[in-house]
Amino acid sequence: MKKLLLLASIVALLAGCSLLKPAPPASSWSGPALGANAVEEALRYYAYAKKLPPADLNREHEAIRQTFNRGHGDFTRIQYALLLSLPGTRFHDDGRALKALEGWQKDDEAGLRRFGAFLAAQLAEQRRLDESADTLRARLKEEQRRADEAEAKLNALKSIERSLLRQRRAP
Repeated sequence: MKKLLLLASIVALLAGCSLLKPAPPASSWSGPALGANAVEEALRYYAYAKKLPPADLNREHEAIRQTFNRGHGDFTRIQYALLLSLPGTRFHDDGRALKALEGWQKDDEAGLRRFGAFLAAQLAEQRRLDESADTLRARLKEEQRRADEAEAKLNALKSIERSLLRQRRAP
């Protein structure tokens, strides 16, 4: 009887556990160092994130994204913007990073917010440079197309000239 009651309790507990929602993935970052200021911590976090293998970096991004979406703590906001600004990642998006920092950095002159203003300015400049590079690539492609057309016309004229020379030489 005791065994049956114990078995029923275990089954009930296991069934109850299946109803619980899994916790969101937690960031694997160890957190702030003792005595470090917030800007130093933001830079330390960026260095940490850059060294993560891609799978861990994707998990880190997901954890910080979920934390950011639940509430905009100052440091979480900076973490999210830094992760989004990492080049060569599948989630790289300077526009979303700028949006995460939008308006917030102007609230006061605290160190982390000044760093946020600096980061936003850098991201905006990077975005402008990327757009400029895209424009230049499009111009280059157009110029290459025009050069190819001109070369094709020149080759056609040379062919005509050669055929005319052959006709003049033929008796």
